[in-house]
Amino acid sequence: MDFSQYYDQANKANAIKGEVLFRLSDILPSLTKERLSAIASNCQLSGRSKMNKQELASKLQECLVDPEYVEASLVLTDHEEWKLFERLLGRASMQLNSKKPSEYLFLMSNGLLFPFYDQGKMFYVVPEEIQEAYNKVHPEAFLYKRERYEAVLQYCLAAVNLYGYVEIKRLFELYIEQNQDPLKEEEFKGIIFFHLARPQTFWMEQGYLISDYFGHFDDLKEFMNRARHKTFYTPDRKTFLKYADSDYYEMTPQLNKLKDFIMKNLSRDRELVEYLVDDIQLACSMEEPLQSIIYEFERRNIIFDDVEQVKRLIPLITDVYNHTRLWSNRGHTPAELGLSKQLATQGLGITHSQAKSVKIGRNEPCPCGSGKKYKKCCMN
Repeated sequence: MDFSQYYDQANKANAIKGEVLFRLSDILPSLTKERLSAIASNCQLSGRSKMNKQELASKLQECLVDPEYVEASLVLTDHEEWKLFERLLGRASMQLNSKKPSEYLFLMSNGLLFPFYDQGKMFYVVPEEIQEAYNKVHPEAFLYKRERYEAVLQYCLAAVNLYGYVEIKRLFELYIEQNQDPLKEEEFKGIIFFHLARPQTFWMEQGYLISDYFGHFDDLKEFMNRARHKTFYTPDRKTFLKYADSDYYEMTPQLNKLKDFIMKNLSRDRELVEYLVDDIQLACSMEEPLQSIIYEFERRNIIFDDVEQVKRLIPLITDVYNHTRLWSNRGHTPAELGLSKQLATQGLGITHSQAKSVKIGRNEPCPCGSGKKYKKCCMN
């Protein structure tokens, strides 16, 4: 799905309109007080609520050009954000088209980068003063720190995607086991806390790292009870870190068999079937009822020929479920734990009415450009 037109509109809305400016001392006074206040809030600038626009711009500049602030902000950047910042170093500006907003919004909101829209083109600027502040940061120490902090973050992301929640002590032990890093447990916790300075897909409470799927700690109780006596599925480092990507899942033989059946009997649209299988896997991983999975067919205007066709389909979906890694099994599949089961078909209704095809899957990137999954953003 091509979101480039939407990205262009969002980029234009985020941009400063008019002549491209290169110095922070020129850029900040050109911003509205509302935008200055937003950056000041992210910088935790004290007394900002009592400042007028001129005072805010002046004090904010003092904060932004502090090498320690620049370093801390850049340690928090993700891979795409950091690569964009690197590309802009040593340049007055760069003209880029159809940039995904999520690649620069963090940098922009922290005052390290500013987008401009001038004569129908988008330009991105890391102000001269910010570049000067970065040049005062010790490069080797910074890159080592950023790499180390990023490694811990990847373990956090992989853990919450694979397990839903995990004891921080257990995650630390896994990290030490799989990495040659003389990291202490308290330092490990400190790095996690540092990453929570910006929105993440996890949070910490009572010694646990918890997926933001759970709104409150009490929501965990059912999962904890179901998982209490089960061992963790702990693959090798390379496999484990694949789960840091929230879109990753194993393409099992069962999923391939289901996809082949759908392509042969229900739809020749390969792209639509890819989205469908993607959402079926997600539904199975969240242990949704069979009716929810059938709905994924209906909302794409895939009509079953007869009940017999549905009866042939359900065992394939059941096999997919039994070979899907579940949070309630601490990452194991039901089959691995000898817990395979039949999906309940009571009350299952099949709709034959036409429905407009929708191709945005729930774990695709949200078209709003936030970088979040559709299911965790505009879908709700």
